Parts: sequence; C-alpha cells; structure tokens
Amino acid sequence: MPSGPIANGTAPVWCDLTAAGDSFPEVLTAALQSPIGGVLVLPGQAGGLSLPPRVELCVLVRTLSDIGELDPDTPATVITPDVSLVESIASPRWRRGVMVEVTDEQTMNRAVDLTAVGTVVVSFKDSTNIPLELIIAEAQQREARVVKAVTSAEDAIVASGVLEHGPAAVMVATADLAHVSALSAALLAKDAAQLELHEAEVVRSESVGMGVRACVDSVSIFESDEGILVGSTSGGGVLVCAEVHYLPYMKLRPFRSTRAGSTCTRGRRTAARRTSANSAPVKPSSP
Repeated sequence: MPSGPIANGTAPVWCDLTAAGDSFPEVLTAALQSPIGGVLVLPGQAGGLSLPPRVELCVLVRTLSDIGELDPDTPATVITPDVSLVESIASPRWRRGVMVEVTDEQTMNRAVDLTAVGTVVVSFKDSTNIPLELIIAEAQQREARVVKAVTSAEDAIVASGVLEHGPAAVMVATADLAHVSALSAALLAKDAAQLELHEAEVVRSESVGMGVRACVDSVSIFESDEGILVGSTSGGGVLVCAEVHYLPYMKLRPFRSTRAGSTCTRGRRTAARRTSANSAPVKPSSP
C-alpha cells in the first residue's frame, strides 16, 4: 500500500469504479490490466475480489449497514464521506479514510483537520494546486495520506507528477470501458516515454576550472551499452558510459561508477539520472 506523499516521483493512480454498475466485472478486468495502484468499489462489489498485490482495495461506505457488509478479515482502506462513521470503521485490518470537497478556505481547513483520520480523498472546485500543497504539508506531519480525486485520465497523469511532494495517490472516476481505455493508454504512454539520442563529435576540450565534482556509484547494474545522461533539461545532456570497458592499465572495477562531472552551483541542485528505476544517489567523488 502507498504509505505517504510521493517525493520527486509519480503518485499511483487509483480507479473509482463505484459508478460502473452492471459493467463492473468488465471494467474491473480492464482496469487491472492497466498499471494502476488501487481501486475504489462499493461494499457489494468488494466481496470475493481477488486483486494483485500491487493494487490496493478501497471501499466506499455511506451507512452503518455498508460497513456491516464488509469482511473484517479482508485488508482494505474503508472510505466514507460521512465523518460520523469513521469510528465505526473498526477492524484492525482496515485503514480509515474520508472524502471531502474543497471549495473555499473553510473546507480546505476541514480537509487539513481530517488528515488525522489517516487517508483523505480530496476533490477541488478550482484547478489551482495551492490548497492541495497546504493539505499535503499537514499530512506529512501526521504521516497521513492525501489522495486527489480527478475527473479524467489527462488530469490523473498531470496530478500524479506535478508537485515535488505530491499526493499519495490520484483517484480518477472510470465508469465504463472507454474511461479505462483512455486511462490505460495515458499511463502506458507516460511509462514508455523515451528520449531521442543523436550522435555528436567532440572537437575540443578545455579546462573551466575546478568545481564540486560528483560520481554515481551504480554497483554492478550497468552493462557495456548503458550509461547516464549528464547535463540539464534546458540545455541538453551527454550520454556518459560507466566504467565497464576494458583498459590496458587496470582490471575492471567491481563497482560501475560514472563520472558525472561538476554539480551546478547557481542556486539549484542537479542530479544525474539513468533510465532504469534503480537510480543511485549522486555521491561526491574523491578529489
């Protein structure tokens, strides 16, 4: 299960399937074939569900009888729009959650207070992310989760990665197969994004003075055709190979480091990244 706001990354996307109606089985199957992180269902839909470990089960309850329909031994995040029901979500295998709509400062402050519940699903009247950032800041102090509710696949992709410290998840309503197909296509396109590389010739090198240098120790995860793009998002970068190629002067090293050049000192921090999910932190190199 996601444990808190995502820093410098992409938040999981949850599918709200509560409006799927009779097409729920087909919509659920299609949703599970997408790279989603959770589903929100009704109590009558939750019984006997078999979900892959990567998908969190969330159940929407509106009454005490809804809570009574749930299996207390099934792990789930039980979410309600009625704050008075929170104390009745009592199974030790359940996480508690509430829904709230933010339309002004008063409702934003209410959402902040509700982070004490544990999980808060928030929808917003306005498109600005300022109230979301304020709610997330409070949630981080309480180790709570903020889930942003959106209405389209496009909004889900944008909301999942727009903030440095973003929501723990983004929930999008997917009532039919068309919605699921649009969401799946958007998620797969995002995950499959690639950079186009061009060959270049080094015609001159010159010293620009000493700086704070950095290298990336990638242990043994690099092969001979892998490396790290070093540069900036505004000016471009150079694909630098790791120290995996034979030299006549020494044996290949047991670790695979990449000399990442100097770090930027103009008021912001830069980091070298490789295209794999196993990115190593940037570490200072020896002088």
